[in-house]
Amino acid sequence: MQTLNKPSGTDWIRLQNLIFTRWVNQKLKQRFIEIKDVTKDFADGVNLVQLLEILSEKPYTRKPLKPTTQRVQKIDNVNNALEFAMKDVGIKTRVPPSAEDIVDGQVQGVLGFVWAIILKFLKFGEEGEESLNAKDALLTWLQNQTAGYKDVEVTNFTTSFHDGLALCALIHKHRPALIPYETLSKDNPKENLQLAFDAAEKYFGLEQYLTVSDIPKMDEVSMVVYVSDYYYGIAAQRKMDLAARRIGKLIDLTIDHNNLRNEYNEKAAKLRKMLDEVKVKLYDRTIDNTMAGAKKRIAEFYEYKANEKSKLIEYQLNLESLYNTLAMKLLHNKRPEFVPAEGLDLKSLRAALSDLEQVEQERNIALHKELNRQINLVRMDENHKELFANISEWFAQKEAYLSTKEHIESVSAAQLQIKLLAAYEKEVAGVKVGNAATLEKTAATLADEKYENIADVQSRVETVKNKIAELARLSAHKKEVLDDDLAREVFKQKVRMQNAQHVESFNKINSWIKEQEAYLKTREVVDSVAGAQAEIGNLGLYDIEANLMKDTSVAQLKEQGSEIVSAKYETKISSWKFEHPDEVHSREKTVHDGFDNLAKLAAEKKPILDDHLARENFKEKLRLQNKQHADKFEKLKAWVAQKEAYLSTKETVKSSNDARVHLSTLDQYAKENESMKSIAVADLKALGQYVLNANYKTEYSQSKWEKPEEITSREAEIDASWVKLSGLHAHKKEVLEDDRAREEFAEHLRLQAENHANKHSLVMGWIEEKEAYLKTRENVDNVAAAMLHLVLHDAYLSDYKVMK
Repeated sequence: MQTLNKPSGTDWIRLQNLIFTRWVNQKLKQRFIEIKDVTKDFADGVNLVQLLEILSEKPYTRKPLKPTTQRVQKIDNVNNALEFAMKDVGIKTRVPPSAEDIVDGQVQGVLGFVWAIILKFLKFGEEGEESLNAKDALLTWLQNQTAGYKDVEVTNFTTSFHDGLALCALIHKHRPALIPYETLSKDNPKENLQLAFDAAEKYFGLEQYLTVSDIPKMDEVSMVVYVSDYYYGIAAQRKMDLAARRIGKLIDLTIDHNNLRNEYNEKAAKLRKMLDEVKVKLYDRTIDNTMAGAKKRIAEFYEYKANEKSKLIEYQLNLESLYNTLAMKLLHNKRPEFVPAEGLDLKSLRAALSDLEQVEQERNIALHKELNRQINLVRMDENHKELFANISEWFAQKEAYLSTKEHIESVSAAQLQIKLLAAYEKEVAGVKVGNAATLEKTAATLADEKYENIADVQSRVETVKNKIAELARLSAHKKEVLDDDLAREVFKQKVRMQNAQHVESFNKINSWIKEQEAYLKTREVVDSVAGAQAEIGNLGLYDIEANLMKDTSVAQLKEQGSEIVSAKYETKISSWKFEHPDEVHSREKTVHDGFDNLAKLAAEKKPILDDHLARENFKEKLRLQNKQHADKFEKLKAWVAQKEAYLSTKETVKSSNDARVHLSTLDQYAKENESMKSIAVADLKALGQYVLNANYKTEYSQSKWEKPEEITSREAEIDASWVKLSGLHAHKKEVLEDDRAREEFAEHLRLQAENHANKHSLVMGWIEEKEAYLKTRENVDNVAAAMLHLVLHDAYLSDYKVMK
């Protein structure tokens, strides 16, 4: 498979410059101008303005530009050219170039600006046609032209053209003889591209200013401009092909035009005659003054509209279609316009048809006016019947309502019925000024219109008046009964509220009795003197509260019950007494029995609480004695711990005197130990025995010290501690006596060592003295001196023997 070189970093710039320069030259040749390099030849602004004037067809009216070589003047020229481009011509770009960029030939800035100009004026499609932007429009055109071609899928303006098949397919679409497309392969991109170049040059004269190797190096912008030459070249060739085919058709068209003119004139004359005849018929406006006559005339008119009028319209439309066909053919073929005979042109015929429609409209209005009047009278009668039926149904409902005696068992029910009756009265008033008045008004209108069934209408109105009078009588009676219902139910409600209060008071009292009964039956768990005292206090409070309840709540309950049982309501319409007096008596008896039971339970509870207090005092005393026992134990325990620490301590003994002191201290401990055992320990055990033997017992309860193991455990621990102290004492005494014997032996040895040291010091002093003597060389210069020194030497020898 062939491969083409990929673009380098500067290839696309070179190619874009080449393509843009060629495109600009194609436009500038109208003014016989040619540039060499688009990035350089716009530097003085003159050529740029020339290009913009050609493309926009707008004259440059700003500061005149003159070719110059001075940089400052060039920048001024380009600034004016850019202002003309942006404001007058409408060139749009994301980042407009500066005048300095164009003067200095800044490649990418100049090329970007030229692309904005190209994009502004690169058009595809018919003049005035709303379309996509240039790039998308060209891409859509390419896709449509190459659709269905093998291995061709144009999706972009870069890689879609690299294998050459897209350009080959585009030319083959319009000139199949130039491209043997069936023989091409996407594996031969170079041959495909060269074939497309050659065919484009033959087909629409596109010079081969690019090479095959340039195609894959081109960016999207360059390819859009290059492929646009194919679009414009193909479009120009198609126009030339169409012009050749038109000449052959001209003669045939002339004959066809003449035939159509004759046909039109004949049909137009016939239509004019038909319109005049119909207009005469429509001017007949006579009608019968009956419903049947009005309906007959309407039916005849609709028959005309459905048949005869439709044929006229169809004939007129066919004639217009014929005229339009002829006019379009003449216009399309640039032939003189057809002028029908006087009165037969479309405008005249349309005017005649318009006059006919005006006559139809007037006829239609008159016919429907009479029919509507007849229909309206019948509809008014039907509405009158319907409204009368509705009012009659309403009368029946209200008569049934007013004749009904409601079962009233509450104030709210009585008040509701009174409100409903008041609402009914408002409703009746509404009916009088509403539906009843409407019935009378409609009857008057029908009478004025001389409606044939007016007697039936007036009969209905009279019936309504009679019914309204009857309802008024029933309403007055119902009001009297409902007022009595309300008064009775208010009385009943008051008594029932008193009964409800009686029930509520009973429930509160009974609830209190139940609570107190539960309290009096409860055998509290008392485990302290304060608890026993509190319970005795609570029982005293109960007595006070019970007496207060009797004097207040119970007395009020009996008073309420008496009022309820004796209450009575009575009038000529109704009467009532409280239905359940036995319930009132039953509640009062329940309260009386409850208080008797409470008195019995309170008498039973008092001695039990007194026993609790006595027992808890006994237990409190034992707790105090146990606390004393524990305190004594802790003191003994602390003394034992102190002595254990002393007996376990190994003292530092550095002399026999230290040992004797420590032995003396140990003897003092032994005396203290014996004293503690005979006094403190004996006292502890006596107190413990008292606590263990104490016992409380009555018919209600009994109690002993609940934790005897604490007493025995503490005393056992003390006994064990004394055994331990005894062992520690014996061991410590043995150790201290050993310390004393050892120190006495050590002191004897130290004394001997001191004597030895003294003797050693004496010998070493003599040796040092004699060593100095023996090392000395005396100056002997006579016999006496020599004899003296010999005597001294002999004395040394004698001393040596003695020392040794």
